Amino acid sequence: MSRILLILVELLLLAAAQVAGGPPWTVLTVIALLLQARVGLTARGLGRLGVAFGWLGLFWATGNRELYFCFAMTLAADATLLVGGEAAGAPGAAKFGAWRATLRGAAAGSLLVAVFLGFRIVQQATLKVLAVELAVAVAILAGCVLAHLLLSRLVAPAQAPGHHRLRAIGKTGIVIAAGLAAYAGLAL
Repeated sequence: MSRILLILVELLLLAAAQVAGGPPWTVLTVIALLLQARVGLTARGLGRLGVAFGWLGLFWATGNRELYFCFAMTLAADATLLVGGEAAGAPGAAKFGAWRATLRGAAAGSLLVAVFLGFRIVQQATLKVLAVELAVAVAILAGCVLAHLLLSRLVAPAQAPGHHRLRAIGKTGIVIAAGLAAYAGLAL
């Protein structure tokens, strides 16, 4: 996919976030896109962001503002996998192993969670609601980290042709599961 087309898709995502969700949705989108650009903008990466925009579409169709949590957690899960995977392939990663890369990924996901919670504080969410959202977010990010480590072991880079596709499918499944877990967490 050409760079121009990828940039156009980014601009469309930003416009959709602003029009349908407003500033809180747009700020999270900007952070997610900056992380994508830092790692290397790809069609697969933007495709995984599309999962989050499914939640934006549901919000737009239903008006259910609680879906902002699902949107945020989907972006946070993607950031965790994206930065964690990039760090694992960085120079010197073999020296420090997968754990250092995983921690960098968790930090990226945690950044999105922190920004989300900041917006929730500005929106005057109660302390109980914030505590539940934080607990669910921590559980989801921990699950993403563990699932990513398991995926890395199951689909090692040295395996047969097609391992990149298997990893991409696995990462997309993790991101989808994170959004669904956030939706289930809304019931708490």
